[in-house]
Amino acid sequence: MAEEPQKRISLGDVRRVAAGVRSLLTRCDEIRTGHHGDSGLFAADSPAAADATATSTDLVNDALSLVNIRMAAAFDHIDALLRFADSAVAIEPTPTYAPYSIARSTLEILSVAYWLVEADVEPKLRGGRQLSVARYEIRSQQNLDAADLDDELKAVAGEAKALGLEKLGRDFAVGYGAAIPPRSTMVCALTGEKSTYALLSAASHGETWALVSLGYESTASDSTDGLHVLQKGRSPAGLRDALIVTMHALARCAIAEVRYRGWNEGEMVAVLGKAYDEAGLKD
Repeated sequence: MAEEPQKRISLGDVRRVAAGVRSLLTRCDEIRTGHHGDSGLFAADSPAAADATATSTDLVNDALSLVNIRMAAAFDHIDALLRFADSAVAIEPTPTYAPYSIARSTLEILSVAYWLVEADVEPKLRGGRQLSVARYEIRSQQNLDAADLDDELKAVAGEAKALGLEKLGRDFAVGYGAAIPPRSTMVCALTGEKSTYALLSAASHGETWALVSLGYESTASDSTDGLHVLQKGRSPAGLRDALIVTMHALARCAIAEVRYRGWNEGEMVAVLGKAYDEAGLKD
C-alpha cells in the first residue's frame, strides 16, 4: 500500500500551536507572579528545602534566583516569538529568520534553568551546578571589561571546596563536581530531541542549508529541463516546529521548577493539559 502524503503545514496550524504556547506562557507567568509574596523561594517540605538542609539555604536561594532571572528572560523571548507568529499568520511583513534565532536563545536559556532544578540530583552536586553557573558568568564578565573579579572567583571556589567538590573541565566548561555540559547537550536533555535545535542553531549561524530549509521553497520551473527554482518565502512548518519545541522546553522546565520548589504540581499539570489541548498536541 502506498504511503499517504504528509499533510502540508499551514498558517492555520501555526495559529493553533501559537494559541497553546500563549496559554502556557500566560499561566506560567501568573503562577510565578503569585508566589512573589512568599516568605521564601520554596515550600518547607520541598526538595529544595531538603537540599538547603543538606548544603545551605543561601546556596539554594542563589540557584533559584538564577532560575528566576532565566525564566523571566525566557518569557520575554517567547512573547517575541509569538508576536512574529501572529504577524506571519496575519500575512503581514515578517522577518524570515529572526524567529528561529529567538527560539534557539529561548531553548538555551531554559536549558540552564532546567539543569538547576531537574529531579534526582544529589544535593551537593546540585549546589555544584549553581556554583558552576556562577563561575561561568563571572568569567563571562571578565571577557567583557577585564574587571578584577578574582576575589569573586575565589569565593565561588571556596564554597565548592567546603562542599568537597572537585573542579573539573576546562576553560568555560569548568564545573564543580562535574564539568558544565555543552549547551547542545543541555538543550537535548530538556527537549528530548536534538534535530530542531540543530536546525535553529545552524540558521542562527548563517549556514546556507538551514537558511534555505527555513526560508525558501522549491518551485517547479516552466523550463523543459525539469529543473526547480528556489523561491524565498516564510516556512509555516519551520515556524510551527520552532513553537512546538519551545513549548516542550517551557513545559518541562516549568513542571521541574514547580516540583523542586514544592509548589502546586496539580495546578501545573492542569495548565499543561489545557495548553497542549489548545495547541492540538499530546502532552
